[in-house]
Amino acid sequence: MIDVKHIAKLANLKLSEGEIKDYSDKLTDTLKYIDILKQIPTENIDPTAQVSNETNHWREDEIDKNRILPPSGPYKAKLTWTN
Repeated sequence: MIDVKHIAKLANLKLSEGEIKDYSDKLTDTLKYIDILKQIPTENIDPTAQVSNETNHWREDEIDKNRILPPSGPYKAKLTWTN
């Protein structure tokens, strides 16, 4: 059984007892499904990282200084924009 209370504590989440049971059941079912998927023979399958044959379209970053908030707080004196 998955220790949902411990996971919730690590994530700083406050869960009701009903939520703890619900998440425990869902996580257990998910892990069971993963165990089923692990049984699929994939030794002769090439790894796939991208299936749509699309490529990334890059653009140069452009800074619009009219949209930049002015520096504030304790670091105000250290932040300056040059160009």
